[in-house]
Amino acid sequence: MNRFLHLTCAGAALLTTGMLLTASAAALADTTTLLCRMDTNPREAEVEPTTIELNEAQTSVVVNFAGTYSKIPGMTGGFQGRGGSDAFSIGPLQATFSTDKITFSWPAGSYTIGGVINRLTGAFSTNQGRSWSCQVGKKQF
Repeated sequence: MNRFLHLTCAGAALLTTGMLLTASAAALADTTTLLCRMDTNPREAEVEPTTIELNEAQTSVVVNFAGTYSKIPGMTGGFQGRGGSDAFSIGPLQATFSTDKITFSWPAGSYTIGGVINRLTGAFSTNQGRSWSCQVGKKQF
């Protein structure tokens, strides 16, 4: 009887461990990465796409802004001394996921920057007048 009880407890422990691993994998699987290209900007260009990591299960967003360089001749500083800005990330940020949009914000000195992602078109914009066109990123290999 003790041997049966021992095996039953061991089996329950394995089952519980398996369920936890499955739940953890499901939480990781909920992350979607968007690749976003800055819309036409007469002053700056991005070095690479901005990426956004969405986790609806955790209602969070991480934005990885690409480095930018100035299109204006003679500008200095920023990326490789060509003006603009270096790459930076913000988040995870608390986000609201509705059927048609995802909204989030972050502090920037004395004001707050608000971000909105349109779930139908993939457009990402801020209340600072910047915009990007996004698509779901897919592993290439």
